[in-house]
Amino acid sequence: MRKEAHKRKKDLLVVDSGDTHDGNGLSDATSIDGAVTQPVLTDIDYDVLCIGKFCNHELYVNDVAQDVYKNFAPKWKGRYLTSNVFIKDVTANKTVPIGSQYTYFKGKFGTKVLAFGFLFNFQGNGNATIVQPVEVAVNQTWFQQALTHYDVDIFVVAGHTPLRTQEFQTVFNAIRALHPAKPIAFLGGHSHIRDFHIYDGRAAGLESGRFMETIGWLSVEGLRHERHLPESATIGKNLTWTRRYLDTNRPTYEFHTKTRGNDRAFDTIKGKKISKLITSERKALNLSYVFGCVPHDYYLSRVAYNNEYSLLNLVKFISAEIIPKAVHDPTRPYPSHVIINSGCQRFDLYKGEFRELYLQ
Repeated sequence: MRKEAHKRKKDLLVVDSGDTHDGNGLSDATSIDGAVTQPVLTDIDYDVLCIGKFCNHELYVNDVAQDVYKNFAPKWKGRYLTSNVFIKDVTANKTVPIGSQYTYFKGKFGTKVLAFGFLFNFQGNGNATIVQPVEVAVNQTWFQQALTHYDVDIFVVAGHTPLRTQEFQTVFNAIRALHPAKPIAFLGGHSHIRDFHIYDGRAAGLESGRFMETIGWLSVEGLRHERHLPESATIGKNLTWTRRYLDTNRPTYEFHTKTRGNDRAFDTIKGKKISKLITSERKALNLSYVFGCVPHDYYLSRVAYNNEYSLLNLVKFISAEIIPKAVHDPTRPYPSHVIINSGCQRFDLYKGEFRELYLQ
């Protein structure tokens, strides 16, 4: 995609909006979640990343937060953004940002970007971390100075935050107080939906689904033509935004990289190296163990609840027919009770072997 963007003389930014640390068999099989998968992610050419809190437990567990601070964030050289998330550094005996609070860079074709990374006002973090309320963070000296110090074509606000929350509205208002017309792109997360939101004629936001089901595409036209204009000259001139939600699978990637049916063109040296490493780690951690076989695909939300292909319908059957037999202990004086909800199923279940790898 970067090659395609280069051909068109366009700047392409690759952004991750949080929750990377765990959530699958490979990440959860180590004593500290993400010990294997986090280093793999550092081979991906991200321009901006921000911290999350939910599936990856980056803030729930102190050991994981320390791992992110010491081993993951430094590898991004200022691009891992935690504008309002701090950690207690016991070595330095002070509280510091886990990553960088902002980053400023210029694209290959001259687009000047000032990026921030916010987490919503989360309160379930461990006692080694601090989540500063967004309304407090935007009034800090560093934030106000960043807004006025740099020559900017577009502000990018990545955040493990839903688009329509007060937190993002607060960031929007703070930027608009000093820059009434600068373009702003919000890239949100956390609520596990595909969403698009217009803040004003020159600011928009995209949220790209849940987990790794979606690659979100957000583009804006006209930045290059405005580059040499004073900001006052662009007030009231709406920008054109486009967005797409791409399903994450090989056919999708091949289509958009124009390599469909051409494995040699699509498979890169780096990609093959990562695939080989993942396969090796799966084997080393014994994640290929087969529990059984799934007779056909089961879907979490694609079909009605009572459909034979519904995963929730399968859960209902398991709850009624299998769990009572599996957990029954005739020696216990009281009956067993098992309480589950639909959240116990994270994604679709596909036909074929069901391995240890697929457990979260």
